[in-house]
Amino acid sequence: MAIGLPNHPSYTSKHSASPTTVARVLGRIFPSERNRLAAMADEAGLSRIYGGIHYRFDKSAGEEIARKVSALALRHDVREHLPFPVKP
Repeated sequence: MAIGLPNHPSYTSKHSASPTTVARVLGRIFPSERNRLAAMADEAGLSRIYGGIHYRFDKSAGEEIARKVSALALRHDVREHLPFPVKP
C-alpha cells in the first residue's frame, strides 16, 4: 500500500515534538513506564507520516527538538520532582 505525500511544504512535526518531550520527562519520573511512553510518542509521530501529513525527516526534526526541550526541562527541575513523596 502506498502512502501519500504531503501536498504542502515540509514542517517539523509537532505530533513528534510534543509527545516525545512529554514521554522523556515522564519517563524520568516513572522509569518503569519509559518504554511504553516512548512507544506511544513514536506512534503519534508515525501516524502523521502514514496520514500523508509529514515526511519521515519532519518526524526526526520534531524528536530532535523534543530531546533538547526535555533535557532543558529536566536540567531546570532543581527540586527533583518525584511522583510520590519519599517516605523517610
